[in-house]
Amino acid sequence: MEKRKYQRIRKRWLVKLNSGSNCIQSFTGDVSKEGIFVVSTKLFPPGAVLKVEISAGAGKLNLGGRVMWGRSAPVSQSISRKGGMGLQIENDSESSLQSLLEKN
Repeated sequence: MEKRKYQRIRKRWLVKLNSGSNCIQSFTGDVSKEGIFVVSTKLFPPGAVLKVEISAGAGKLNLGGRVMWGRSAPVSQSISRKGGMGLQIENDSESSLQSLLEKN
């Protein structure tokens, strides 16, 4: 049974994640109104609070997010099983992520 409240849509957008002095630049795998999956071999720990910058087409968003889970995948399985992190978007009171989804 699906636990998500909102449907996930496959999108490949550039994303930068910052937590203090640590920074990861990667791509989204899918996006919903309240969360994103970031494809990455580098992971922040669950619970980490991040600054999230998403670039999609001509649009750019700066949001806050929290790592809900992380999954590493061996390089040998990188095609069939993507490693990365599930992020919950935390400060999107203006529904900017939803607007970006509708435009791109």
